[in-house]
Amino acid sequence: MFEEYFPKLRAPFAEWGAAVEEIHADGDVVLGLGHYRARAYGAAETADIPFCHVWWVAGGRIVRARQYADTVLLREAAAKGVR
Repeated sequence: MFEEYFPKLRAPFAEWGAAVEEIHADGDVVLGLGHYRARAYGAAETADIPFCHVWWVAGGRIVRARQYADTVLLREAAAKGVR
């Protein structure tokens, strides 16, 4: 996830960050709610894109993950940039 998925997701953006606002856990399943803050290359505006991450944990490590984000907002934010 951190080696392949996130680098591709953030590739169009000069600035990228993630802020987790809430964490909820039930046994080995953890839910994180928050937003990405992203600014595309050459863009003046920064976009806030809500997300929900679901992590399955075993032995203190994430063994499975699923991510939900507003892909329309991601696409619109990336389209504002110039590379």
